[in-house]
Amino acid sequence: MKLPVFLTAAALSLLSIGCMKVSFGSNNAAAPQPTAAPVAANNTATAAPAPQAPAPAPTPVNYFVKTNDGSTLNIRASNSTGAAIVGSAPHGSPVTFHTSDRNGEWFEVTSGNIRGWVSTSFLVGSNGQDVSPAGAAAARQANAIAQQNAARAAAARQANAIAQQEAARSAAAQRLANTIEANERAAAGQRLANTIEANERAAAAERLSNSVRNSQ
Repeated sequence: MKLPVFLTAAALSLLSIGCMKVSFGSNNAAAPQPTAAPVAANNTATAAPAPQAPAPAPTPVNYFVKTNDGSTLNIRASNSTGAAIVGSAPHGSPVTFHTSDRNGEWFEVTSGNIRGWVSTSFLVGSNGQDVSPAGAAAARQANAIAQQNAARAAAARQANAIAQQEAARSAAAQRLANTIEANERAAAGQRLANTIEANERAAAAERLSNSVRNSQ
């Protein structure tokens, strides 16, 4: 059986289109990607950072015990005179400062292996000055009193020197007065002696004259 000519031409056209689609599909396939070259492993170990040197410890602040009579200073469990006594610090010994109360009247310190609270009224700094406000005020008052006493002593010495000068002047004046009086007495005595001598001479002359007249 023979197909009509137009059907044969249509079949050939369809076959040609199918071959073209197959050819185009094979050309659109993804191209293979290049493979990266392998990287050699780094076997060198990373050095650990050097340890930091520890910061230097702060220099402790030391005060020194100074009691009125040279006795030991009580160390108490808290900042109160009613607190329990946990130890004592000898007069003149150093104590290491830790903290203070709000008013600065008590310090928490360490003396040897004992830690506790002491009154700042019995502490002085390395320069010998009082630590507590009350102690500093008492020291200023004592210093003012000492200056007043020194001024009074200087005034007393000056008054004594003036008195000694006045006494010396008075003694000199007395000696001068005594000398003048002695001189005046001596002069008066001399005048009296001269008068007596003159009277005696006049009387002797009168007697001689009378004797001469009587003998004539």
